[in-house]
Amino acid sequence: MRVIATFEKGPSVRFVGHLDTLRTLQRALRRSGLPVRYSVGFNPHMVLAFASALSVGVASTGEVMDIALAQDVTEEEFLLRLAPQMPPGFVLKHARAVPDGYAKLMNLVSEANYRVALSRARIKCIDLQAALAQPLMAEKRGKAGTKEVDLREWVQAIDTDEGQPSTLSMRLACRETGALNPRLLMPALLARLSIEDEYSVCRTGLTSGGKFLWEAGA
Repeated sequence: MRVIATFEKGPSVRFVGHLDTLRTLQRALRRSGLPVRYSVGFNPHMVLAFASALSVGVASTGEVMDIALAQDVTEEEFLLRLAPQMPPGFVLKHARAVPDGYAKLMNLVSEANYRVALSRARIKCIDLQAALAQPLMAEKRGKAGTKEVDLREWVQAIDTDEGQPSTLSMRLACRETGALNPRLLMPALLARLSIEDEYSVCRTGLTSGGKFLWEAGA
């Protein structure tokens, strides 16, 4: 069986890189005593994967990992055994048991949701819409190299709450073939708005077809 689990990566550990996050969770799984499955071959390793790598410096309230188990355990037992072993800054949130034939997470995910909090600036919805009415060009690095692209092609939705105009909510494309990092989008967007300000980024969830990834798919 496999378990799709979500966890929070708080602001205090936002500078922990992807590989170090992987090692941190591997150690937590070993301490939990859960029957994690290992690969076969000369150098066996835990069968553990993430839906999408999180950029350094970005916190998250909705990271998703896929753990293969050698024996069946209930979702409740998985949470009870692993949650106490999570290090400071990492919080286990949900667990969903799925069969081995369940789709790979990287094939399911289609969007990443973010919350961007500006330090001082306030943005009105009408100004945001005007800024996105014309091409928003930037150099984007991909597997084929670096090329200039219109970032709007990767923006599924972006909005600001009139009651909290210093915070942007955005849904950006996140596919196996590529994704848009809000740290690439924000400088171009702020420049278009003639705003100079600092900001923090938090990924709030990964979705597929409008559903959070841990509850989507079949």
